[in-house]
Amino acid sequence: MISIDDQNPWYINRIAIVNIYMAGLVPENNDDYLKKAELFTRASAGADLNNPLFQLNLAYFLHRNGKADEAIGYYKRVIQIDDRMLEARYNIADIYGKKGNHKKRLEHYQAIYEKNPDFPKVRLALASVFIHLDQHDKAIPYLAEEIDKNPNQLEPLKTLASLYLRDKQWRNAVKIYEILLTKYPQERKFHPYYIQSLVNINQVDKALKQLQLFIKANPKDQVAKNQLKALKKALKTK
Repeated sequence: MISIDDQNPWYINRIAIVNIYMAGLVPENNDDYLKKAELFTRASAGADLNNPLFQLNLAYFLHRNGKADEAIGYYKRVIQIDDRMLEARYNIADIYGKKGNHKKRLEHYQAIYEKNPDFPKVRLALASVFIHLDQHDKAIPYLAEEIDKNPNQLEPLKTLASLYLRDKQWRNAVKIYEILLTKYPQERKFHPYYIQSLVNINQVDKALKQLQLFIKANPKDQVAKNQLKALKKALKTK
């Protein structure tokens, strides 16, 4: 096909894809196949400089194969041609994050969110950057939105609960811990924080009941037993 039409970027890109596939099938020749893949990926991008797809393919190839600095230029080219290809922004944000440039990383994630708030993992990415920057109040809304949209995810629940706990938003913490422990009862290590949150909003009776039920189901859990003992002692003191 290339011998018939050596200017068609689609044909050139296809042979690049075949070489990438072969690198996985024949690991002993991995380097040779990847060299050919890079050669053809560059050629397809060069054959159509205004097609963002081929520029994105080259950027991703370079990014994945340890040439992140060069990949940045091609990702920027994609954004310049067609800013609707949000994968370019997401990937360039990943590079900036690894370089420690969280301002640029945040800038690209925010641009993605503005165009498509449902872009895969963008809310989690934004929350992660804000947590890294110690701006927990800005991370919370993105985590809450993510849980609302995709409720069956353990990690966002854990993170949001810990942020509420850290900021002493006890009522919100109770709500999230109840969801977390209902969906993931095996995550018993979070039960003490749930009890602590209940006590802090003066729901002591509920805390006692939940502890008793928990101990009945987990009779060897010493942390829960200690909590129950301390809670009963505190009530007697009052």
